[in-house]
Parts: sequence; structure tokens; C-alpha cells
Amino acid sequence: MKISTNYITFASLGLVLAFITMTVGQFIDCEVVEGAQSLTTCGNGEPVSFFWKVLSSLIATSGIYLWISKNNTSSKTEIRE
Repeated sequence: MKISTNYITFASLGLVLAFITMTVGQFIDCEVVEGAQSLTTCGNGEPVSFFWKVLSSLIATSGIYLWISKNNTSSKTEIRE
């Protein structure tokens, strides 16, 4: 299986949406956002809900899966001389 940069937008979009999901989760779960060291912790040191971590991981994984499956499908349909 040859992976190319065709359909790389699916993987990129999945990663961007996962980042946005974690950011939204931080704003919803945390009372204090300023001073947060990462997207997985609030400003007061409390962790962000496990739901947001799982949801963002699923979104990123689905984007990467679509990229790989689209490349696999397009490589099977190419005409080889």
C-alpha cells in the first residue's frame, strides 16, 4: 500500500477539528482557563473531562483513517501500464 499526499486534507481537517474539540471542552469544563499549561488541564490544575479527550481522539483518528482508506481505494483503481 502506497500512502501519498492525496486526500491529506482529511487527515489535516481531522487534526484541526480534534484541536478545536479539546479547546471547546476546556472552555466548557473549566472555570478558570487562563494559566492553563495544556489543553488537558484547566488553569486551576483540574483535568478536563475524559469525554473531551476521547471525542477529540476519535475525530483525529477518523480523519487519518479516511485519508488512508481514500488513498488505498484510489491506488486500487489506478490503471497500471
